[in-house]
Amino acid sequence: MPQIDHVRTDRLSRERIHGYSLRCGMPLFVLKKAGFSKTLALISVNFGSIDSGGAGGRAPLPGLAHFLEHMLFKKRSHDISNDFAMHGASVNAGTDYVATTFYFTTSGPLAESLRLLTRLVFEGSFEKEIVEKERLIITQELLMSEDDPARKTYANLMDCVYHRHPARQDIAGTVDSVSRIDLPMLSRHHGEFYVPANTVAAVCGSVDIGEVHDLLDHAMSSVMRERSEGTANRRRISEPGSLFKEERRHRMETTRPRVLLGFKDSVGGTKGQDLVKRDIATSILLDYLFGKGSRDALHLYDSGLIDDSFAFASICQDTFGLTIVGGECDEPDRLVESVTAVARGNLKAGIKRRRIEMLKRKYLGRFIGSFDSPEGCAFAIASGHFKGVGLFDFPRLLSGITTRVVAERLEEHLVDKRPAVSIVLPKSEARDVKTCAEPVA
Repeated sequence: MPQIDHVRTDRLSRERIHGYSLRCGMPLFVLKKAGFSKTLALISVNFGSIDSGGAGGRAPLPGLAHFLEHMLFKKRSHDISNDFAMHGASVNAGTDYVATTFYFTTSGPLAESLRLLTRLVFEGSFEKEIVEKERLIITQELLMSEDDPARKTYANLMDCVYHRHPARQDIAGTVDSVSRIDLPMLSRHHGEFYVPANTVAAVCGSVDIGEVHDLLDHAMSSVMRERSEGTANRRRISEPGSLFKEERRHRMETTRPRVLLGFKDSVGGTKGQDLVKRDIATSILLDYLFGKGSRDALHLYDSGLIDDSFAFASICQDTFGLTIVGGECDEPDRLVESVTAVARGNLKAGIKRRRIEMLKRKYLGRFIGSFDSPEGCAFAIASGHFKGVGLFDFPRLLSGITTRVVAERLEEHLVDKRPAVSIVLPKSEARDVKTCAEPVA
């Protein structure tokens, strides 16, 4: 049995996570779920779209992290996904703003699939011909997405919110930026950011913990023997607290108008548990204002102003944060006024302690229920690791969310700040289109 760096047990769920530091320097977390038929294993790299092109202090090139994710599946002119399939595993990957995660699920033996996962992530031998083929595929995807009203509404919102933060760019980049990504650039960023110390592995399922450690430790030692160790040097990101634009309207082929409000967050370098606590407080606040059980949301629904497309979400990272509210709506301007009115009205009326406690119990129940999902557990472990927070820290951080914390969050985030607004209208609509507002000072 390998030496365990630490074991953490959650008091509520009684689940236990074993943590290791492999010889190569990569952290490994294993959550054993006896009786589960499926196992999920992942390796997440602390390199996302906001880091793209940031090597050596260079300006980001949108879409590079996403392009690199695509290229890593191409090994010596064949797709490594087929190798996973031969061993009964299904593999996938995804790039978001802050990380790129590669994962597989299987109901069979782990050994060969774990070895393939390390090859997928850490072997970066690219061929120029394959780069050009992948460029065409990504470019076609970007051109097709321009006809998507939901994606256009979101892209325009990010363009309104941010002056220069790379989050204002699509994760997949633009047709222009993708055309400028070349083989040396891909190789340089793979060598710099895809290093064990900048990654984390998580495995969740009915597994032998010691076997998982030994398999990954050996596979990582083998794959890293073939390459030199790089250093993940990130470009420092600075962003004003103001909005870049207050509003943007766009006409395109769509059946109904869409509207999104974006409340920019001043994270100010908030990290670790403070960052996660802010994220939890924001989520509870949004649920309080617009979730099921909210009288205001029910009123908006009964009045026909919102429907099942209405949604809300928060993004809370150490260099940027944003709360988004909206959906399809026949009267987008009225919905903008109503959302801000709900925020002001609840601040005036006061946050009700009983409802906050009820929502906290809901979130705690969701946390306990998440252990029934290998995917949910593994991804939460990886995401928390990069923020410096353990999965089992959630109940304690949740308990610290008081009525006062939620009320203060409401005032400083949703009431004191003007939201950016993105509206997409049908081309056939007769109303005049307002011009975009000038950048906000």
